[in-house]
Amino acid sequence: MPWKKIILIDFLLIALLILATRFATFLHEVFGHAFVALIVGGEVHGIKVSLFGGGMVWADLGNCPDSTLFLYCLAGIFVNLLTGALPMVFSKKIRAMNVTWGLLWAVFAMTSLLGALAYLVLGIYYDFGDPVNWVQVTPYWFGLLWIPFLIVTPLVAYFASRLYILMQEKMFPTKNFMGRVKILLATLGVSSLVYAGLFAWTNQSLASTDSSIAAYYREEARVIERKKDELAQRLQKTYPELTQEEIQARVDSTHIHVEPDEVPTRFPMIPVFVILCLLGGSTALPKRKTRRAGPPIQPGVATVLMVCFLAAIALSTLTYTNGFIYKEKCSMRAYE
Repeated sequence: MPWKKIILIDFLLIALLILATRFATFLHEVFGHAFVALIVGGEVHGIKVSLFGGGMVWADLGNCPDSTLFLYCLAGIFVNLLTGALPMVFSKKIRAMNVTWGLLWAVFAMTSLLGALAYLVLGIYYDFGDPVNWVQVTPYWFGLLWIPFLIVTPLVAYFASRLYILMQEKMFPTKNFMGRVKILLATLGVSSLVYAGLFAWTNQSLASTDSSIAAYYREEARVIERKKDELAQRLQKTYPELTQEEIQARVDSTHIHVEPDEVPTRFPMIPVFVILCLLGGSTALPKRKTRRAGPPIQPGVATVLMVCFLAAIALSTLTYTNGFIYKEKCSMRAYE
């Protein structure tokens, strides 16, 4: 294992993950939600992109029809699916590019496509976020659409990972399947774990991963309301002389304790999605030696330092602006 070269590529991939995910989030918020809000005559008050997680748009659509709200809510996901698919369409041209540019587009394709699919699957499954925000009550038929999106996940993971594997072979040619697996784990695997660690360390949020937590708290709130109703009925029977206002005051002042096993939960879908992504991505590993003329291509130290510098600038800028890439001056206090 060429560890010195692998460590260099790890730093490059961490920087590329930062740039690719921040660019994908920028496209999601600006050319998805904000753009739709503007073209339908609405007002955009603020746009935010987090350091390692998702983003948010504050917009006023006015009295818009349901079709406009549907387009606004899902526009960000549509943009990520479209832009993530473009590197797949132009994969031959990307493979002929400089290896650093090829890695950037490969990482961008994976994060955009799989991120959008994760949002669709988990958002619909847990009834949370952009996929369901366009309706007050999710129709039963729409609540089942997570199934076809989950079914196509391994296929999308295959095509999204294939481009990266081909770029990896240009840097680290291998003779067998297990050799490619080892290189993959030492490069993309390590850099992804580092990125996930930064995500957790900085306490970032991402709607797709937060969907299960939001679903738990939603069900917990329903259990609390049910227990409050039961308490109010008991108080009414025990103290018939109390008025409704007095009963409600006692209920509001009572701490309602809920045990975790009292809260109904759904089968955990996040591990299933991750496993299907890994299975689909593993099939992208070529099982025979890749024919390639010439010696291995490695990004230089100067190139890696430049990409890391660009990633540092992006993070520093987001930190300085608190993540806001646009904010109305008159509404600054409302967002802080």
